[in-house]
Amino acid sequence: MPQDPVTQPGEQPQIARTASATVVVDDVKVATQKLHDLAANLNGMVMAESISLPSDDSGYGYASMQLSVPSDKLDDALDQIETVGKVTDRNIQAEDVTQQVIDVDSRVKTMQDSIARLQELIGRSGSVADIASVEAQLTQRQADLESLLAVQKNLQTRVATATITVDVSQKQTASIVPRTGFLGALGAGWNAMVATGRALVIVVGALLPWLVLAAIILVPILLVRRHRRAARKAALAQVVADTAAQVPTEPTAS
Repeated sequence: MPQDPVTQPGEQPQIARTASATVVVDDVKVATQKLHDLAANLNGMVMAESISLPSDDSGYGYASMQLSVPSDKLDDALDQIETVGKVTDRNIQAEDVTQQVIDVDSRVKTMQDSIARLQELIGRSGSVADIASVEAQLTQRQADLESLLAVQKNLQTRVATATITVDVSQKQTASIVPRTGFLGALGAGWNAMVATGRALVIVVGALLPWLVLAAIILVPILLVRRHRRAARKAALAQVVADTAAQVPTEPTAS
């Protein structure tokens, strides 16, 4: 059974580093161009970019960029990002992938040796069935080797380069113009009316479920009471009519 690879004494650790930063700037478009220049000057590149620019000067701009720079230039890149704008958040992550690198390198070497042996077997195989069996195994091993080589390349890239995610946002510069006189009073009155209307809507919204529940309970009670009052009035009228019918009438004088 193969043993897990062990880091040899004095072997250089393989570290994959990533970072993120949030920057507040005066102009998003200018800031993104500076970040492009920053990456190029450090022999890096912009891997991804998403930018939203305001339609006018009063709008709000935003951008998200992913920079890739050589790992040994990561600290320099972060220092230069601070010159682009005000850094409000900054994080650095480091992952030791030494064992993964050693394991994948070992598996690649083993797979390459296995493929070489299978290629030798094809030359020595006599029957068509044996050759077909060896070729099937060889095809599978070559596919596995390609997968391992892709993993190996990915690990090498993660160690050799560092990824920096930069979120760029524009400063909020809302201007408030004081208004006085008739227009100021009109605006204040309108704002007060809107605020009152919103408050009434909230109150009605809060009371509406209770009003519905009260209606469900009270309406049947009121209907029953009304029906009973009507029944009592009808019964009383009937009693009066019966009593009047039973009173004898005086004979008429001839």
